[in-house]
Amino acid sequence: MFRNHAIRSYGHFRPGDLVEVRSESRILATLDPDGKYEGLPFMPEMVKHCGRTFRVQGRVEKVYFDTRRYLSRMADTVLLEGLRCDGTAHGGCQAGCTILWKEVWLKPSSGAAGPSAPGDVRILNPASLPVLHQGAPNPAATGDDNAMFSCQATELTGATTPMAWWHVWRYWRDLFYGERDLRELAQMAVLIPYNRIRRRLGFHLHGKIVGKQNTTPNPCLNLQPGELVRVKTPDEIRATVDPVGRNRGLVFVTDMVRYCGRTYRVARRVDRMVSESSGGMRQFSNTVALEDVTCSGIPVGCCSRRCYHLWREAWLERVEAPPAPAGSNATFEAEPASSLQRRQDALPAAPRAGDSPVSVAPVKEAEIRLRFVRPGDRLWQECLDQMPHDFYHMPGYVRLSAEFEHGEPIAFFAEEGGNRLLVPLILRPIQIDGVADAESSDATSPYGYPSPLVHGAQEDNVSAAFLERALGLLLSELRARGVLSVFLRLHPILPLPQGPFRRHGVLVHHGETVFVDLTQSEEELWHQTRKNYRSRISRARESGAVAAMDQECNSLDDFIEIYWETMRSVAAADSYFFSRQYFYELKDVLDGALHLGTVRIGDSLACAGLFSEVGGIVEAHLVGSRREFARQEPMKLMMDFARRWAKDRGNRVLHLGGGRGAANDSLFQFKAGFSKLRSDFLSWRAITDMAKYNALVGRWTERHGVEPDGPEAFFPAYRKSSATTGVSTDPAEPLTVNGSPPVRETACNLFDAAPK
Repeated sequence: MFRNHAIRSYGHFRPGDLVEVRSESRILATLDPDGKYEGLPFMPEMVKHCGRTFRVQGRVEKVYFDTRRYLSRMADTVLLEGLRCDGTAHGGCQAGCTILWKEVWLKPSSGAAGPSAPGDVRILNPASLPVLHQGAPNPAATGDDNAMFSCQATELTGATTPMAWWHVWRYWRDLFYGERDLRELAQMAVLIPYNRIRRRLGFHLHGKIVGKQNTTPNPCLNLQPGELVRVKTPDEIRATVDPVGRNRGLVFVTDMVRYCGRTYRVARRVDRMVSESSGGMRQFSNTVALEDVTCSGIPVGCCSRRCYHLWREAWLERVEAPPAPAGSNATFEAEPASSLQRRQDALPAAPRAGDSPVSVAPVKEAEIRLRFVRPGDRLWQECLDQMPHDFYHMPGYVRLSAEFEHGEPIAFFAEEGGNRLLVPLILRPIQIDGVADAESSDATSPYGYPSPLVHGAQEDNVSAAFLERALGLLLSELRARGVLSVFLRLHPILPLPQGPFRRHGVLVHHGETVFVDLTQSEEELWHQTRKNYRSRISRARESGAVAAMDQECNSLDDFIEIYWETMRSVAAADSYFFSRQYFYELKDVLDGALHLGTVRIGDSLACAGLFSEVGGIVEAHLVGSRREFARQEPMKLMMDFARRWAKDRGNRVLHLGGGRGAANDSLFQFKAGFSKLRSDFLSWRAITDMAKYNALVGRWTERHGVEPDGPEAFFPAYRKSSATTGVSTDPAEPLTVNGSPPVRETACNLFDAAPK
């Protein structure tokens, strides 16, 4: 195996020892061509810890994992306090696994735990170590349901060897290093053979909670990080699981019973997780992880991994923190999970939630100026003059979209010092069973990518604290106006800090979009074009096809007919069949910023597309082509021409968008042929009044007789039509995955988590 044996000058680190993670160059020298040492990958998420000092949390002698499902042994490996994988290089996986560290990657340290002094170690960007990325797809490629990931958890088979009966001396090492005490080892020694006997006799595991119903409840509490929850009692849990102890595929394992009736804080929501067995990304709804609540490992032979248990919201109930005495600074503390489970900062601490399901950071009302503005208000345009924006943010476009959706156009404005926030919205009346709710409405983004705008965000000097306070006030103001929920699409080209959005709601990653960097040279742009595209574009030019940009949209009527023909050919949803009047008004409200790309073959218009041009961003908004010219592929010629036209006019970015519903489908692959650059498409969902929201969802459930979606799927759930199957062409609605894996009893609910 390829590695540098000269580095292997380490001793056996013990819990409590201070160690320093070696520099990336020294670690790289230990790795084989696959980026592994003794079968264990050094992941991109680990690079940022190079040169820093940490305390050893424990040794990893034995592990239990999905692909083998029996105890395996591991050599020369430790855990470091507070270090868990954040999933940034693995599609945003939220499993929060402990990172396994080979001792060859560490060295003794006499300094205090924390960052090394500046200049001690040169830390490289993970992207500069390509060997680390061989097992991981593009981190943002999570929109592809078929994307496969490789990490330490998926590669444990090659990094471990099966435990045999004569390896019992490893339990002596547990005692020696203080990992376990005699009581725990005795409990394991009795429990494992007892459960084997029960299995052979056809009984469930000792202490397993099973129910009688085949259909299990799926309540949506919208729990947020920092909120207090109580784990329900075993009898209450029994009413939420099926005859094999599952709630929608997720098993309530026996190790979780010891937490019943106790109170904990929510660590984070779990929306997605890489499967240890397949490497695919699993999607979740209404699922959270709790602070310090990790697997004891005892039911499987004292596994050392300390994995987080996954909790359905059906197994929890929200707890209001008791008020502190007047004049006191006391706060309510949740119960510690176990003396063996040290507190770990897997994610940054989040604020606690109060009466609202969305936590709001405390602010002084005098500090932030708030207003709801209408399209005719000069303040709206004044904000746009200050901030990088797109045509989706223009007041005329928001008004037009509101007319199309039968809603009210409005924008939320907040200002604090030099910081400003502008959020374009459409307020829509709510109807259930054809009856309007006069007191309630919900808020949504206009069609497209009308992301909130924050002054200075694109210069990286936006105050995240301001954004967090402003979002909290947005939700409070909407609730006061009877708005139950809010749905926002974020702009892939105008990024914002994600932390404030995650702490005030649910941030969902739908997939990638394709964009072209127009600051590149003509040669670089042509080189980024897929090879077969280049030949077909050249062939189209030689055949006499002519591309042009109709900057006055004189052929708009012809485009409308072509667009409708295209929508009919792909069986698009009704919402995509914009009226002729809509196109006329779109041209008027963009006021010279809308152009029509065309390709003519002979005297016929073969294809056309609407391109917006605002603030250096060109959007390929709507396109269509005639089926009779499909063999000539005029769309490729039009996109190539639009790219060059946009560059010549001094624009910075041509945004082509993504696939249908942000999926990695044939439409996405078509666009990907023009550029290798990708950006993330995310949406944000928040519920301002959980009681009223649940009441509406309950009425919807009674009418349709199916379980509603959680906030990670179709949102808001009460607007889902009975014909919707979970796959939508609207980028507001992500693809959902249904189903569950084969039923197998296990002691870890990470393995039986249904992708739902």
